[in-house]
Amino acid sequence: MKIKKVLFMLLSLTMFVFVACSSNLTQDLGEEGETETAREEMRVFDESGFGFTVSYPNNWIYETDAFLVVFSGPENTDEYFTTVNIQNLIKGGEGYSNLEEIYKDYREQFLTVNAIRIGEIEYEVFEQDNTEYPMMVFDVEYERENENFKQIIIVIERADDQIYHQFSYTAPVDLYELSEDIADQMFESFKIML
Repeated sequence: MKIKKVLFMLLSLTMFVFVACSSNLTQDLGEEGETETAREEMRVFDESGFGFTVSYPNNWIYETDAFLVVFSGPENTDEYFTTVNIQNLIKGGEGYSNLEEIYKDYREQFLTVNAIRIGEIEYEVFEQDNTEYPMMVFDVEYERENENFKQIIIVIERADDQIYHQFSYTAPVDLYELSEDIADQMFESFKIML
């Protein structure tokens, strides 16, 4: 299935970022005040065609692909190894028919990359402008290249077209809390463009 190849590419890209950079850990951003200031200043990602906007820290970087945006902290810092990924998944046709199918597909993919733990689905609602969108949340821990990673995955089903938005935060287990608040702020700022 075409969408499964895209998901596998996302998983591979995320892991590549961590593996390729895992030898350069620990360079500080500077004085504590600088770090706090950098995190308070936010930019807005709103490239046409993605169907959403999201705020991200002024000092973070991002890369885009056809259906994917990968945000990370500045190079040469520990935050570089923490990523927020937002991907559009196709609904219907060659895509997914429901949230459970997405979870099953992700589960199969994580089992192929040494999953340590795959959390169960929690169903929630994403609310925006008096509209409620079905949403699922689950987390996973896996081992890659002798390093353990933790990831939370949130998938929102859009009502107005044939897309699911997948939002995830991934980091090595020992760095997970480093940018967890940033990931939370980014998710809180996430807006579906209608």
